[in-house]
Amino acid sequence: MRRPRPFGAWESGISPEILSGEVVSLSAPRVDTGRNHIYYLETDCDGHGRIMRTEVFPHRKIVPDKYNVGSSVNGYGGGAFIVDCDGRVVFVDGDTNAVHRTGTDTHDVETLIHAPNAKFADLCPHPSSASFVLALCEEESRGKKHPDTSIVLIDTVSKTYKVVQSGADFYSHARFSPDGQHVCWLEWNFPHMQWTGAILKVAEFRNSDFVNARQIVSDIGVGQPRWGASGTLYFASERSGYQQLYAVSLESNACRWLRFKELEQCEFAGAEFWLSSLTYFELTEDKMVATYTRDATSFVAVLDLATGKHIDLDLDINDIAYDAMQRISDDEFVVIGASARCPPALYRISLDAETLQVKNTTVLARSLDMNRIPRGSLSTPEPFDFPRSSPDAETNAALRQGHGFVMLPTSPWYCSIPGQLPPCIVFAHGGPTKHHRPSVNLESQFMTSRGFAVVLLNHVGSTGYGGAYRDALNGTWGVADVQDAVDCVRALVRHGVVDGAHVGITGGSAGGYLTLQAMCTAPEIWAAGISICGISSMGAFARDTHKFESCYDQVLVRGFASQRHDGVSDDALYAARSPVTHAARLAKPLLLLQGTVDPVVLPNQATMFEEAAKYQAVKLVMYENEGHGFHLASSKKHSLEEQEAWWLRSLCGKRTAFQTRPCHSGSDKCR
Repeated sequence: MRRPRPFGAWESGISPEILSGEVVSLSAPRVDTGRNHIYYLETDCDGHGRIMRTEVFPHRKIVPDKYNVGSSVNGYGGGAFIVDCDGRVVFVDGDTNAVHRTGTDTHDVETLIHAPNAKFADLCPHPSSASFVLALCEEESRGKKHPDTSIVLIDTVSKTYKVVQSGADFYSHARFSPDGQHVCWLEWNFPHMQWTGAILKVAEFRNSDFVNARQIVSDIGVGQPRWGASGTLYFASERSGYQQLYAVSLESNACRWLRFKELEQCEFAGAEFWLSSLTYFELTEDKMVATYTRDATSFVAVLDLATGKHIDLDLDINDIAYDAMQRISDDEFVVIGASARCPPALYRISLDAETLQVKNTTVLARSLDMNRIPRGSLSTPEPFDFPRSSPDAETNAALRQGHGFVMLPTSPWYCSIPGQLPPCIVFAHGGPTKHHRPSVNLESQFMTSRGFAVVLLNHVGSTGYGGAYRDALNGTWGVADVQDAVDCVRALVRHGVVDGAHVGITGGSAGGYLTLQAMCTAPEIWAAGISICGISSMGAFARDTHKFESCYDQVLVRGFASQRHDGVSDDALYAARSPVTHAARLAKPLLLLQGTVDPVVLPNQATMFEEAAKYQAVKLVMYENEGHGFHLASSKKHSLEEQEAWWLRSLCGKRTAFQTRPCHSGSDKCR
């Protein structure tokens, strides 16, 4: 029987040790159909990547532990390993950026490429020759602020590489056709991101080179080009206002919308921060398997290309990440997904050949043994829509409501004291062109199991709700998202869901920026905040951040040409959108968590805000050798403990006065 106990005073079975030391990341399933092997990338609690093979239990490590499989092109990486047509694994070592190859039956590893100034990612094997691998290359040049990006061809025999496509600012998805005679790729230029300005191109592959390159599509938000077995080229595009699927004929360049009934306002792709996104594939000549997103929730379906009908598969999955699916056969595939009850797992799905319904589901790998979480500890995210008060809500029906998910305090041992409402923490996602999902998020469960309500806010700018909702942040970053956070809290208070006097806000990266901007420009709403790797100065961010996002701010802050802020200089606009400008308005306690080697949001963002707010209740914790987000188990554990203590003290009054001077990781005060 559950006992009444004040919110925030609940003991929890979801410990910092579990979150920091027992959860692994699963990604990049790869299938070697000729040998019936399934591979995937497992990243452990300290950020070390290893390739696993699943034909036997326990799963076999394919690469020796001295290699850390991963990539960092564009700052986020992706596509760090492939299996070639001979069944050998080609991979990138994230520590040295070298490209290696190993046989599948031996741990002997040969180095293919090691160029001191070059990084590689987004690997693609030739379908019939193990001599060739396509890759995305990022190469530093002396005297240049940013690296040059190109598509390269790696010759595994000579162990050399050469540039086969260059000149654009960015590339992705260089892929051989099934017969090896053509290649496709995406490219785009500043100030665009992939989802606003990518172009789809195709060339012939002859004599180890790209020949007769031509543009196929230049739509809004072209993504995920994919060859079918017969040579059909598929891609995603936002020309309808939603990321839908299309097919293109190489002979005529004619594009055909693959229109599936009742799915016209769903998203089959998203904003590609990571390379090698894969969320759909051709199952047979007339069938596809795809994940689609509706209202930030993922579904898996079989799509009939001839009839335009679809069959939703009965899977306990509502969250599928960027590189998560691979075909095995005409009636089998693998997928990595999560649900409201289970964190990400790798599943092998078998379909009935006649009905195409799920016949069998086998779990191949889990990110966490759920037996470690006491039964009854998980809070279920429930959709929550709220009225928006921003000006655009009056002119566009798609923008009248903001979105998110609410998670109420949940415990197998405790319940609320009658008449009490829970303190609340608003979680702002990164990006900002991403979205929260209604699956198990252990960081939010960490708080709900302790007696806090959590709101997963999907403000305008979020993906998963269509292009109009995402693009509403263009030109209004730091204003519209802040107002959405305020509107969300006011709606929750109005509906009697949370205690409006004890509301906090937190987030990482762009979510950290929203936290800082909200705390400084709407101080009356918040009782406390925690910013993780958050932007405090837009001007410094634009000047210092890595290449991939170095013009991202131009669209989000200034907007495209049609959205320019007449009469306002760029300097004035960027100052207004910078939390450091408004630091004197900070009225409530704020915790800053920051990595010392963050290449996206540099450490000076945290230190300059700390200095500007030195008379306010601000605490700064710096984590040595951590980048954009925390990857070492020790850092994750310490940051969770810091956050728990901060919320208990600021939202529940569990401790004494706030520390107002900075505290850096490694000092006695922090440990």
